[in-house]
Amino acid sequence: MGRCYLLFNSVADCQQAVEKLAAAGISEQRLHTFASISESIDALPKASIWQRTELARGILLGVLVGGLAGFCGGLLVINYPPVGLQPDDSILLLMTLFGALFALLVNMLTKSRQHNHRLDRFKRDLAAGHVLLLAKLPSAKRDNLLNQLSEDLPTMQIKL
Repeated sequence: MGRCYLLFNSVADCQQAVEKLAAAGISEQRLHTFASISESIDALPKASIWQRTELARGILLGVLVGGLAGFCGGLLVINYPPVGLQPDDSILLLMTLFGALFALLVNMLTKSRQHNHRLDRFKRDLAAGHVLLLAKLPSAKRDNLLNQLSEDLPTMQIKL
């Protein structure tokens, strides 16, 4: 599955490309549309929060960093226990899980509001009124489909 970024001058051109891809057997779940707020893309398959934001990266980073921090904290508690306490080894697991969960929640809250930085290269085009279509195309059909779309929509720009 190859990810292709297709840039169109208008919503109508993007709609035409989506229809051609659907006719070629590409489901709408593999197509995600981005546009500026001024553009109405109601009839097109919209990008989900996973494509629009850094949420997926934030979840992964939160679990890894939080789990590591909790693990290190657990090691400190086991090796240097507070006065009067004798923690057992389960504290290591509990602190690792707590650290991972806490960092996961914090990163989910922050990263769900942060735009996807992979789309920064299209910022000017989207502000100018262009429409971006993220298409996940099968590798075997990709070149054929892109050539067909280029012939039918000469103003389309392809970014791989």
